[in-house]
Amino acid sequence: MALTWTGVANASSYKLAYGLAPDGAIIGTASVSIPSHAFTGLSAGTGYYFEVRASNTVGDSSPVRIVKQTLPLPAAPTGLQATPAATSLAVQWSAVSGAVDYVIRHGTEPGGAATTLTTRQLRETLTGLTPSTLYYLQVSARNGNGESVPARITQKTLDAAALPPRPGSLHIETTHDRVTIIWAPPQSAQYAVSIGIDTPRREVLARELSPYMNHRFQQMRPDTRYFIEVRATNAAGESEPSISGGTTRAFPAPQGLTFSEVTDGSALMR
Repeated sequence: MALTWTGVANASSYKLAYGLAPDGAIIGTASVSIPSHAFTGLSAGTGYYFEVRASNTVGDSSPVRIVKQTLPLPAAPTGLQATPAATSLAVQWSAVSGAVDYVIRHGTEPGGAATTLTTRQLRETLTGLTPSTLYYLQVSARNGNGESVPARITQKTLDAAALPPRPGSLHIETTHDRVTIIWAPPQSAQYAVSIGIDTPRREVLARELSPYMNHRFQQMRPDTRYFIEVRATNAAGESEPSISGGTTRAFPAPQGLTFSEVTDGSALMR
């Protein structure tokens, strides 16, 4: 609460006091030499009385009193909820009138150290959490007067997903410039298919994702031996690979080649 008043002749200082309105006991005092002062650390949305006396070596004047209420804090957020995943929680809540931003605190339950996040949005995703763990979530609204009482819930993250099983045996079909891979169950939501030239180094030339149990690589080199790896993938990671290989077909050599119209500098081949 910032107080100002008109200075008094012959005053060497001013003595201030405040308490809860209308006639509560004195909570705090101050002495200043200028006609202004700000009391801090007050409670939001609370009525106080403030008294000011002019003072010099002779004594103190009678007090001037004013009663004022500090500004209120925003209301606590409502509708707080969290949607769990294995390593994250998607948190959302309803807007609070007068709020400038929101403060999210979360930690393991019970009593875990709090991690704090400030946002102007009405939803945030908390990441990097531990699977199958109970967390507390607190969200408070904030304005220039401070933070509201927090809304609080607890939510457990989901169990970690298991790695998918390795795909079944691979069937390879080749042409001069294409390699088609078909694989057997078990089925997964997605697969990572890799291909490379089959040398001791086994360097991968391309790695592509497919939701299907087949995939085709095009623009391959003819008459070349390739290795192929297929891994099933999910949120937990990748399975062990199923591995096979295939050789693209060679172009056959031309047959029945004949020459005609031969001159000193040219020949027609058919």
